[in-house]
Amino acid sequence: MNTNIENIGRNHSSGQWENNKIGQILLGLGKLNEEQVQDILALQESQELTFGAAAQKLNLVTNQDIDEAIAQQFNYAILAPGADGFSDEIHVAYKPFGAEAEAIRVLRSRLLLGCLEQGRRAITIMSPNKRSGATYLTVNLAISFAQLGLKACLIDANLREPRIANVFGLKNRTPGLSDVLLGQHGVEEVVLRNLFPNLGVIPSGRRPPNPQELLGRHELVWMLSQLLSDFDVILFDTPAMNTTADARTVAARVGTALLVARQHKTLAPDIETATSELAAGDIELVGTVLNKY
Repeated sequence: MNTNIENIGRNHSSGQWENNKIGQILLGLGKLNEEQVQDILALQESQELTFGAAAQKLNLVTNQDIDEAIAQQFNYAILAPGADGFSDEIHVAYKPFGAEAEAIRVLRSRLLLGCLEQGRRAITIMSPNKRSGATYLTVNLAISFAQLGLKACLIDANLREPRIANVFGLKNRTPGLSDVLLGQHGVEEVVLRNLFPNLGVIPSGRRPPNPQELLGRHELVWMLSQLLSDFDVILFDTPAMNTTADARTVAARVGTALLVARQHKTLAPDIETATSELAAGDIELVGTVLNKY
């Protein structure tokens, strides 16, 4: 497992504090020493503050330090700043208690109830046009499912302008989806499982000259069936619908789609056109997300 992931549940002995208490965790992380903890406890008692509030009032820890300790206390995987060159747009892991992460968790809950519990465990994330934030949403949603303890698989099905490799600091030539569809690699060979707990990532692979034809092959259906036997939820990131038919091709194979529009950018006619195209292709639209981040 990535050593920069604050994956939680480690126990540090610290004298009078019980395992996984905030003070004890901060001691174990090297954020505080015994004398500082005593000062915090004294202020905590005199002013009836939480341990974290008292520590911050004394300027001994940062918000990030407290977030890491809370995550560890509740066995919640997050990312430490600068972890292995991961993109800072992974808000549910870098800023797990912020407004953006909370919005992702709300969406996750709705998909759990409306899709996963109904047996629809594979979803194509689509957008009517570019720069709608579809990749941002797909990545954060996949990690959010993984943080819940579900086995999540994130697939970069954008074979023209892939971004997933960059988000996770991977080499662009990492084998992936296109290599499986071409029969040059097996599914298990391209699933990266050591990037984040409970998460599998399949990059786009080599850029082919015929992405739409490749995505339309029956091999994608076979690959999906293999992954569904191993993962609880599978999310496909796809290119914008107004630039290529690739996203619709993938969605037709998967059967379900989540549409992403950006606030103040995506026009209502764009959403209507995308919705009509999905209906014409007998693709179930499980929801539309208005992205304001």
